[in-house]
Amino acid sequence: MATTTHQFRLDPVLRHRRRLEDTAAMDLAAVRLRAERITARLVAIHDETTESRLTLLEAAGRGGTGVQLRRLAENVECLRAEAAAVAALLTTERSREEQARAVLVQAAQNRRALELLAESQRAARQREERIQERRAADDMASNTHRWRRLQATEASVGR
Repeated sequence: MATTTHQFRLDPVLRHRRRLEDTAAMDLAAVRLRAERITARLVAIHDETTESRLTLLEAAGRGGTGVQLRRLAENVECLRAEAAAVAALLTTERSREEQARAVLVQAAQNRRALELLAESQRAARQREERIQERRAADDMASNTHRWRRLQATEASVGR
């Protein structure tokens, strides 16, 4: 008996769940990329703030004018405010990243559950086919045995 291909009844749902998982993975990647860009911006702001503070200290040490010192101090304050805003944005993005990761994990679990069901059904179908093949082989052997016995009985009666 030839093995037939088993068509999983929920294949369309499985394909849909795979698409959902792929979409969730792409969403997570996009959120991570945004978080990395925000982190890079925050590092750049911190570097720029450090540089501006050093410039302010050097200007104060050289006896810079009040206008120059005020402008440098305002620049440092603007950078600190920008750093705080970017840090808040990064916190929000990290929260989004955790949410996107949770969505991806759930999508992967949903897909895997259907794949396990498909594998289980395929294995059950294969077991059933093997049972049917064994029955057919047993029937053939039994029929052959009966036929030989019948032939032997006819040969002994015909003598």
